[in-house]
Amino acid sequence: MGQFKKFRSTAVSLLGAGMLVMAGCGGGGDSGPAYNPVTLTEANAVQYARAGFAQGSVITSTADTYALRSITTPSIQDSINLAIGQIFTNRLGAKSIVTGVTTGCPDGGSVSDSSTGNINAWSGTITFDNCNFSGTIIHGSFTFSSTFNDITEDYTAVGNGNLRFKFDGEDIAIAMDFDLGGNYLSGDFSQSFNFSIVGSNGGDFSLTTTQPITGNGFNVETGQFIVSGANGTRVRVTVGPTNWADVELDSGDGNFVFVTAIAI
Repeated sequence: MGQFKKFRSTAVSLLGAGMLVMAGCGGGGDSGPAYNPVTLTEANAVQYARAGFAQGSVITSTADTYALRSITTPSIQDSINLAIGQIFTNRLGAKSIVTGVTTGCPDGGSVSDSSTGNINAWSGTITFDNCNFSGTIIHGSFTFSSTFNDITEDYTAVGNGNLRFKFDGEDIAIAMDFDLGGNYLSGDFSQSFNFSIVGSNGGDFSLTTTQPITGNGFNVETGQFIVSGANGTRVRVTVGPTNWADVELDSGDGNFVFVTAIAI
């Protein structure tokens, strides 16, 4: 993979990984979906634990993907990736990144970026203006800063933003904040992220990593995050051993109780 193309793939991963700290990002002329947090229980603890891994782009099993889809939509990450791909389509042979590019989306609206840099350091803002992909409309912006060493192939990225999605009568707002790092050659990675989702089919929730999610390739080795819902209910997910995680539930009294272990 060419260095610029590899750098571009990092950018796509950022949006997939971040998805994601304040509710109700707004856009499109109204205040956004109403906040309706889910009550986390023993019955849905695993579903939201898996959704956390999927939103963090540590998708290592089909089960994770379907858990995410049951809560939000299968088209969100696909739409984002397509939009970012639109920005980079004409840049793969370039040695530096041209700023101020606006690209029309297939079914209306646009996606633009004000980023500057080169293959080793890139920062800026990507903005979706009612960008329509086959009926999925994206609105909002995403700011990031990233680095890439084309000798060692180490990479870092931090970012935050608010995005809103409308599709099939649904209206979902996602806020994000993340910090990523790793190495393409070794496959090592580390991810810390916070996000909230408002308007999801299964109920709104937020997620915060309390220990960075680390691993190598498709193997998730260490880390911990907490999913928060209504009435003080929480699900705590702790990775270990590799590709397994313990799921614990706090029913609102401040005490976590073991529910089950899941493969991730």
